[in-house]
Amino acid sequence: MKKIFAALLVLLLSVSAYAQLGNIIKKAKKVTDKVSTKAVKVDLFEEKNITTSIDDAMPIAFWLKDLDKYRKPVEPEVYDFDNLEPGYYTFTLQSYCLRAGTHGPTKGDGYLLAPLEGKRADLVYSILKKSADHPEIAQRDIQVLLWGIEAGTKFSDFDRDFQKRVRPLLSGAEMTEMSLDLKNVPLDVMPDSVKKVAKFYSDFRAKLTNPNIPYSQLESMAVLRGALPDEPFAEYVEEGNWAYVGNGFYGRAQPNSYPSTVYELYKPSTVDDFYDDKGRLVRLEEDGYSMEIEYDDSPGGDVISFGSKGDYPIWRMTAIRLQGPKRGQDELLENPGWMIKDDGERLDSAQNGLKSASPRSALAMGLQGGSGKNTSKRKNTSNRKGDPTEKEYKKRKGTVVLSNGRRIATVGKGRACKEWDESRERYDKCRDEKRHSTIDNIDCSHLLLPMPTFEDTSCKLDGLKNALAPLRNNGQSFRAAPLRDSGGRMAAGPLHGKGQVLRTAFLPGAGAPMAVAASSNSGQGNWTDKFMDMVDDWGNDLIGGLAGNCDDDDGPPDIENGPAVPGNTGKQRIGISKRPVNANKRP
Repeated sequence: MKKIFAALLVLLLSVSAYAQLGNIIKKAKKVTDKVSTKAVKVDLFEEKNITTSIDDAMPIAFWLKDLDKYRKPVEPEVYDFDNLEPGYYTFTLQSYCLRAGTHGPTKGDGYLLAPLEGKRADLVYSILKKSADHPEIAQRDIQVLLWGIEAGTKFSDFDRDFQKRVRPLLSGAEMTEMSLDLKNVPLDVMPDSVKKVAKFYSDFRAKLTNPNIPYSQLESMAVLRGALPDEPFAEYVEEGNWAYVGNGFYGRAQPNSYPSTVYELYKPSTVDDFYDDKGRLVRLEEDGYSMEIEYDDSPGGDVISFGSKGDYPIWRMTAIRLQGPKRGQDELLENPGWMIKDDGERLDSAQNGLKSASPRSALAMGLQGGSGKNTSKRKNTSNRKGDPTEKEYKKRKGTVVLSNGRRIATVGKGRACKEWDESRERYDKCRDEKRHSTIDNIDCSHLLLPMPTFEDTSCKLDGLKNALAPLRNNGQSFRAAPLRDSGGRMAAGPLHGKGQVLRTAFLPGAGAPMAVAASSNSGQGNWTDKFMDMVDDWGNDLIGGLAGNCDDDDGPPDIENGPAVPGNTGKQRIGISKRPVNANKRP
């Protein structure tokens, strides 16, 4: 009887176990069916290591597009990035492919700068920074290490000799980091859309860690040759785009090839500026050079009419006086041009039309210590012959949009925001005193000034650049005046009866050709070119804050944190080091 009971018990247990096993098999079958009928979402970890793309690009400083047309960059004898004075520089630097399996850069490709992004961005940034301090490490070894980081290669998988060579670029924690976050997802459960990429990384890791594989074979796998297939979602990017990269610097990169990139830096110098009580720029000063601007203050002098199209605000310049630090360096530009006043929007009416807006600049005379008065005794004039057309006026006022379609910020906080903060402090202090005072007529409103907008600064910059355009001609200094005869007709004769040869310069937005005559200050060379540079530096320094803040104008440019990215996803992103291609340029 006991034997029969035991047999029944074994049978029952077996049935129960079989039933549990059957449930497990059924659940597994459901998972299998799900895998076979629906694509598995695979987080391909290699693609997350460095993610920087064109979508992350810094705003384009499009107002610097023509900088190299009138200023020549200087290549320093030694690449000392820690002690760069204001100026325009060019460097040829070692650079690295940060996207294996894509096409390398070719001549004519446009690149934008973008911050390093991704799970391993900090590690890549650290290696690029340290590379400049270790010229003994071959560029190819650094490239293999960076490819390994992108592909998710464990540091311990590299051969010992390679580890020893690149170890100065890594801390112990970073070497440990390179052995984490690996995901071994079987290729057969991956959807077809990622299987090819996953296999590439798997094969690439195997070659990277094989000491017998020559660099040329790694390069041929990582850097594709031949024509790049059409990419329907590629974004067109022009060559030579500038971006504000911090610490007072603008930068742009043009890769020659993935291991070599021409990198230009521009740091505007600080120019002292002075404004009158109407918010108009009346004086610029730098290194003994000064520029004074006079405006038309006659009735109606700040309004321009386009007939049925309406009336618009304008500042007409009647004269610009240029003075240099040396004897005889004195030039006068008569009726040199105009600037858009306020926001440039149509006035409500021409009668009360002098719709006067509050000063838009935070750098008002009260904060700068200037008098706000024009020092010249020249009389104002009602002459309007140099006025712009409606098209020219609106073109200069045009909407600020980046060439790649992304709109730029409209409020900047460059060097101006220091004065803005001081203004705010004075305003708050005044309001506090007013609350505790028995005096009723304390007015604090004049102490708080609105921040300048990009459009406001840009309009001043455009107006001055157009006014000074005649100065740039064959390295001579020039005086400009409207080219008309006594009857008001266009003339082509001597200026002021001095018998000098005239050239006609058509200035953008000037509204009329200008007669240009060689200055009587012979032998002074192109000293007046300094003023065009001064105007550029003033405007670009102010506008530079669009991507920065008040306190970031000290320190070297952070080149390593701004790789160059192409508009086409089939092209490489390029990481940039401060290591010079020419070893003789090293500090």
